[in-house]
Amino acid sequence: MKTFRDAVRYEKDLNRRISRKVITSARREQPALDGGSIPGHSLFTGTIVDGFNWGKADLDGNGIITSSELGLFVQQKVGQASESKQTPDFGSFHLDDRGEMVISLRNQSFDALKARAFSALQNGNFTTFKELVEQVISIKPSSPEALYLEYRLRLIENNLNRVSEIIDELVKLNPEEGTIPLSYNDVWKIQAQLSCWKPVLAIPELEFPLEVTLLVGETEEELEEAKEQTIGESNGYFIEYEKRFQFSINNSTKEPVHIYMIEIHANGWFEPSPLWDDEDVMWNGLLPGETKLSYPFIQIGSVGISEIRLFASPKRLRFFLFPPSFGSRSVFVEHIESDDLEKVSMKAIRYTMTKNSLSVNK
Repeated sequence: MKTFRDAVRYEKDLNRRISRKVITSARREQPALDGGSIPGHSLFTGTIVDGFNWGKADLDGNGIITSSELGLFVQQKVGQASESKQTPDFGSFHLDDRGEMVISLRNQSFDALKARAFSALQNGNFTTFKELVEQVISIKPSSPEALYLEYRLRLIENNLNRVSEIIDELVKLNPEEGTIPLSYNDVWKIQAQLSCWKPVLAIPELEFPLEVTLLVGETEEELEEAKEQTIGESNGYFIEYEKRFQFSINNSTKEPVHIYMIEIHANGWFEPSPLWDDEDVMWNGLLPGETKLSYPFIQIGSVGISEIRLFASPKRLRFFLFPPSFGSRSVFVEHIESDDLEKVSMKAIRYTMTKNSLSVNK
């Protein structure tokens, strides 16, 4: 279990020395984007607002944000943003005595509770997350922020009927961009997909018929087996930013097995994704005795826990091979047959940014 020093003493330790820190929006020769995900703010300023607003800059989940954490968070988020040509920088200047600016998220205001709840979710502390979400709901139950956090909680609990109700409410509310970690387009896509993917998402994680190994490396030749570690209250993998990772899957059964994949991203939206670049495996399944490498993935996600769900079926399922398209608002929804669904088993694999990528001096 993760433990921290007393918060009051910790803050005093950090505040005891003079702090003179600077965070720049870009390097000297780089152009900075005027617009970002939050209307009315540049990419850089909007990222700072987002870091405080949802506690995302609290990288270790201890309820306070230091200037070093904020600098690292902004550098990673802005540097990796779509269309960004800027990489923020941060550091100390004249007369700094290794102190820290400290922003506490430990009071009982709605904003502080909301930020602590999201930080607990990012760090896999689900018991704390649930307790804080219930407090947030008790204060502003119909707010977009409370609905978003409840959506994440009910998704973890597999309460998919309530998940559908919450998403419908968020679509009606149409919150301003940047109010919650999901865009309106994300929310609408979730609403459209839930009608057909809900039975699949409801499949519990039980015995899985295949052996699955996660491999990480710079290239296929350098892939090495990753070790599962503790992430909060669950187990998963720490993967360094921009590292390649693949699944090595072995079928030790006596029958072909078809394997499919859904990814649940750290901010809460999900999508079916291709698992194989080998058309034979995609079409005929993984044959008895075979071991195959999955499609290569690159860790470019943000802070937080992402989840890949693998689904194993004894027969080829057209539903997974040709999932419904949601490019327009006039959608054709195809459903998986209940007889096929009963024979599908699921394995959840969780991963997050490596500890080394998130380390700051504290």
